[in-house]
Amino acid sequence: MLLSIFNKIKKMRTISQKKVVKQTIVHFLVYLITVPIGLYISILLVRNLGAEDYGKLSLLITIITIACSVVSWGFTMAYSRIVLTTHKEQKKRELLGLGILLFLAQAVITFIVLQIFSPLVTLFYDPTITETILSLSIPAALYVFMNFFTHTTRSLNHMYWAATHKALQPILYILSIFFMLYFSRLTYSYTFLFLLLSTYIPIIIYCIVKKPSFANIRQHWKEIRTEQKRFGIHIFITQLLQKTSYRLDNLMLGTLSFSSVGQYNIAIKLTHPLEILS
Repeated sequence: MLLSIFNKIKKMRTISQKKVVKQTIVHFLVYLITVPIGLYISILLVRNLGAEDYGKLSLLITIITIACSVVSWGFTMAYSRIVLTTHKEQKKRELLGLGILLFLAQAVITFIVLQIFSPLVTLFYDPTITETILSLSIPAALYVFMNFFTHTTRSLNHMYWAATHKALQPILYILSIFFMLYFSRLTYSYTFLFLLLSTYIPIIIYCIVKKPSFANIRQHWKEIRTEQKRFGIHIFITQLLQKTSYRLDNLMLGTLSFSSVGQYNIAIKLTHPLEILS
């Protein structure tokens, strides 16, 4: 009896190790493919937009990323922790449904934050940045679903989906850039919009395929709320400080000129492939 149990555990461990190795190989191959594509996209954008508009694009991404981090208020990490400790398939589907509602609520709050605080951006940057944020505030607010997708796929061990998104997103993005070039519509605002859309499409496909359930919403919400009170808020403060300080260089350079932001970011992109050798 004990020997049979031991053999089953050993077999499960072997299967788990093989799965981890496969996932690692897949992610590394995707990384090898996407890094050159990302580099080519950056060079293509700089050549066609110019350093100034590329700087505006980089600054937009920075502002939206910080705004999405601010509204999470620790619920993102609390949701991730609850999903991570769930083993029943039905409950996973229910948490997936709750996650969609939770991040949709965060998107609404992000939209309101962008509407209220965007005018303050004019105090430090060109007014065109504020106009772009306000005109694209709805798709920009939905960028919180990138956090939803990242935390959900990691917590549920859907690593192949994460790899698929990482591969599909730059392909969709570069196709949209060629589309804009063909119709002479390549501007930093349109580029930002298509960047968001190329991010959302794989996430929508993931949500449809995984068939989220919206049962027991109140019960699962109480679990997440309890977890948020216990750990989420402390992790939130730490991550917010980390992300803000990480993006502070773009924010500070933007007060000088958009061209310096563009040159700085393209320099980072050009050195990024060296990470493969590290």
